[in-house]
Amino acid sequence: MAFGGGQVSNAPLAQADADGLGRTLSQAKGLLARGDAQGAMEKAEQIPPSSNLRNSADYKLIQSAWADDLFGKAAASSDASEKRTLLDKIARA
Repeated sequence: MAFGGGQVSNAPLAQADADGLGRTLSQAKGLLARGDAQGAMEKAEQIPPSSNLRNSADYKLIQSAWADDLFGKAAASSDASEKRTLLDKIARA
C-alpha cells in the first residue's frame, strides 16, 4: 500500500543544505578575518568536495591564506622535518 501517491520533492531539503553550507563558508570567512587561517581552513573543509562552494572565490581565498600561512611557517622553521610536514599539508590540499 502506497501512502501519498505522489513524488516527494527534495527541493526544500536541498535548499536547507545549501544554506547550511553557505553559513559554514561565512563562518570560515569570519575566522580568516580574525587571523585564524588554520581554523578557517578546518571550517571550510566541512564543505563537501562535491559542493560548488569549493569553486567560489571565498573558498579559494581561505585556501590561499591557509597555504600562505603554512609557507610562512615552513620558511621560518629551521627543522627540515617540520618544513617537509608543512609543505606536505599544502601539497595534499
